[in-house]
Amino acid sequence: MTKANLTELPHELWDQIVAHIPLARDLSHLGQADKSLHKYVENEGWAIFSRRQFPWVSPAPSSSWRSTARTLTTVSRAWDRRAYVIRTLEPTGLITTFPSGTKVEQWKRPSGQTMGFAPRIDVLDYDASATKATTILAFSAGAQICLAKQSARLVVGHKRSEHRTWSTYKPFSAREGIDDVTSLHLLAQAVDESHDQQEVIAGTANGDLQHLSIPFDSGTSSVKTYFTTQGLPVQATSLLQHGGHKPLLAAALGNDQLAVYTVDGAQGKIAPSSTISLRTTESTQPAFRAASCRVWTTALLAKEQVAIGIGVSETPLQLCTLTPSGFDSAGTRSFKLTDGSGKAVRSSSVFAVSPSHDNKQTFFSGAYDGVVRLHDLRAPGDVQTSFSMPNNDNAIYSLLTKGHQTLLAGTSRHDTIQVFDLRMKAGQYCYTDARLNSTGYSLFMPKVESRGRGTTEGSVYSLATGSSSSPMIYAGLQNTILEMAVTEIDHPHPDPLHFRPWPASKKSARPYDWNNWKERSIRNIARYEDAALITQTDMVTTWQNVHRKALRRDSGLDIRWWQS
Repeated sequence: MTKANLTELPHELWDQIVAHIPLARDLSHLGQADKSLHKYVENEGWAIFSRRQFPWVSPAPSSSWRSTARTLTTVSRAWDRRAYVIRTLEPTGLITTFPSGTKVEQWKRPSGQTMGFAPRIDVLDYDASATKATTILAFSAGAQICLAKQSARLVVGHKRSEHRTWSTYKPFSAREGIDDVTSLHLLAQAVDESHDQQEVIAGTANGDLQHLSIPFDSGTSSVKTYFTTQGLPVQATSLLQHGGHKPLLAAALGNDQLAVYTVDGAQGKIAPSSTISLRTTESTQPAFRAASCRVWTTALLAKEQVAIGIGVSETPLQLCTLTPSGFDSAGTRSFKLTDGSGKAVRSSSVFAVSPSHDNKQTFFSGAYDGVVRLHDLRAPGDVQTSFSMPNNDNAIYSLLTKGHQTLLAGTSRHDTIQVFDLRMKAGQYCYTDARLNSTGYSLFMPKVESRGRGTTEGSVYSLATGSSSSPMIYAGLQNTILEMAVTEIDHPHPDPLHFRPWPASKKSARPYDWNNWKERSIRNIARYEDAALITQTDMVTTWQNVHRKALRRDSGLDIRWWQS
């Protein structure tokens, strides 16, 4: 077919052609063939490519589909090549502390907890344009909330420039180890807002549940709303933000109470719109037969469905139905857990629940036995499939889904994150260069020296990401926050809005630093897969080997992995 014939085709046929183009570079070459094709590729082609090649991510509407396609392809390749760069994260530079508004140059870590603080994390990404993006990160550190606003933009020559502003919030009366933050959520704002302040919902072990407004620099922090809790400790919360409606907040209070609130910043005090006592309600009472049974976690699956993880119980997963008049006790569904052979587990506890990406009918649960299970509300059975690592029975404390592509599970011991490829479990073909011989592996996070506390080696309490396509993941470990970049460290053309090229030249002042990350903050991790333990090389060794071209490489893996 000649170029003239191709350009004369109707757009409907162009759509069909683009839908069958497997590689981003091929679509880019098509856009260079003709002015009309270039316009079509930029306006429509990249969107079709992104949605067709990455259905498991369900990309959100984008201001630049070319940039979205670039991010999706590089991140997908990085997952397949087990490519991660991880560093410890804490407030740095000039930090604004609230409520006082004082500026400090050194962040003070909390010190009142017996075993260190258990971080809760939330993060939001705002894709303003192809050349500008903003990320808001919040994490708890004991009784303190830490907020970061990172603005990244591309300047002349597609060079990356970024700026990160830190602020912290801790009430004057808060006591470490008593008023620790146990739940944390960021309220989304419009993309075009200035983001000078951030609205946060935080719950504490001492029974406070508040809607806060915290500035990033100048200004005054404030409590916009007090949610009534009857003084019960806030065990866990879940926030559902859906366009056109006020957010819904579900809170597990005490050992057996569940409350739902409608979030409204204009109200000074808000009582629950519906409450239920799980231990005394007829439909859920059998699950609480054991005196030690309690609520561990909760998740809003939809505005009418709340999942609750409890234990120890024969039915450690409960699904409550919400109606306009409150909880429908007759609509409660109890789930039993099954083992690998399909046999019901006698009793267990569910510590983590995560909705499936963009699907109200499916969700994941993480249990005491170290198994992650998929549940489908449309199916008669309680468990549809399960994910677990051999020879690993550590409890699952946290879950994170990256679209329908990747599932991450934080465990109770050894600072371990388990990674499962959902595409392989579903028998789907991956994007280019996929590794088809494994569906799961374990990442052992680095041992971090905490000030005055020695080495931490414990639980992964929380996992968060800004969006299903974001290359950044944040993990809350005991006394530590880790920032995880899913990218090939030596990619010749990295996603310019997120990363800078590396390695630096031999003439660089700090050649071992990466993407403006200090070399001393970058940690090396180990990976257990296919009965083999593989360790990352450090930045100095990797840089030296790259320049000597002497690095031992595992086929199909990132250059920092080597066989031990």
